[in-house]
Amino acid sequence: MKQAETISDLSKENLLQLTKIYAKNWLAHDGCWFLSVEKKFGMETAIEMDTESWRKFTIVEARRLIFFHQFHNFRRRLFANKLIKFLNVNFIFVFFLCIIHLS
Repeated sequence: MKQAETISDLSKENLLQLTKIYAKNWLAHDGCWFLSVEKKFGMETAIEMDTESWRKFTIVEARRLIFFHQFHNFRRRLFANKLIKFLNVNFIFVFFLCIIHLS
């Protein structure tokens, strides 16, 4: 089997596997970041910083997804704003459910 020299040489299946690996790595990094902040500054500060970081990130993430899908008309921008608000509210809810579960 030929070794891929560039990412464009990878098959669709390999690209999907790579995407999953990057997603898991990203989540692991987020968890390590949170634990490091908690260790140095305490749980309250870690939650505060994590919540603010996610609040900002969900906006960036939603904008990138919107750009990727080329949402350019008014109705889609309206949907995007609702999506951003939905992501912010739901992330905070899921985050605190995780905290309660881990307590």
